[in-house]
Amino acid sequence: MNKKGMELTLTKLGMIMFGIVSLIVVLLVMSPLYSSFEEKGSENACRAQVVAKTGLKFNIAGEEIALGTLDACQTTDHEVRGSKEKIMSQLSSMSARCWWMMNEARQDDLFEDPKILNKLLGFDRNKNGCFMCYTAHIKQKNIVGGNIEAEDMFNYFQDTNYPKIKGLSYLDYIQEYGGPGAFGVLDQIEADNIYGVVYLSKSKDESGAGWADYIAGGAVGLGIACTVVTGGVCGVLIGGAGSFYLGFHGADLLNNIFNPEERDVSSIMIGKLDTIRQGGCDVKDFS
Repeated sequence: MNKKGMELTLTKLGMIMFGIVSLIVVLLVMSPLYSSFEEKGSENACRAQVVAKTGLKFNIAGEEIALGTLDACQTTDHEVRGSKEKIMSQLSSMSARCWWMMNEARQDDLFEDPKILNKLLGFDRNKNGCFMCYTAHIKQKNIVGGNIEAEDMFNYFQDTNYPKIKGLSYLDYIQEYGGPGAFGVLDQIEADNIYGVVYLSKSKDESGAGWADYIAGGAVGLGIACTVVTGGVCGVLIGGAGSFYLGFHGADLLNNIFNPEERDVSSIMIGKLDTIRQGGCDVKDFS
């Protein structure tokens, strides 16, 4: 290696070392802040870390590195009981709260690999995972009046006012506030079943496709006719970001929905734990 090349290499290594030291210093400064939020509740602590992670980015040797972990973001388990109306209200509240915790999707690639050296050496997975904010156990033997169809849950979310922001429904909050985002109901709500409320992060790389393409593509793979824009076998897709409920399942359909490389908007999904697993959702451990 000639002298000039060696100088350039040493300069780059110096930049990397300086950047790593800077990150460590900032982490030490931020730790007391995280602790103060944790005292007020894990949901507040989670949102604080999301904001910090997406707001504190460093450019080291030409690579943009997002600082911080999301170790305060932990799945919270709830038991849900009551009438159809009460169950739908509780699930809607959890969905909106999950959206709030994730800073209302004001960022892309929230779950990118935080390992600094891996990123610098080109080993970053560049995948957007998903985070299960809540589990909801419908802990009763039956729901008076029968199960809650996916369409009913979706309509409730669409038609009910979000109490924290005047003039917005729950669906408006997901689609228009922060984001934009999408909302999906993957299963009917049945007694004595456990459901997940999941946040899926938008991909940084735009694919050019939307929810209608993903749902229709999955349906074609199953050999099923699907009209998602006007309503039909698959459900309904509305609004600029797109939101939907499903009338059937299939591996191709669920993989299209959960595929992190083809996600054009962030989203909130409600589904049975088995459905979420079938979709390949990587429920990440942030510890």
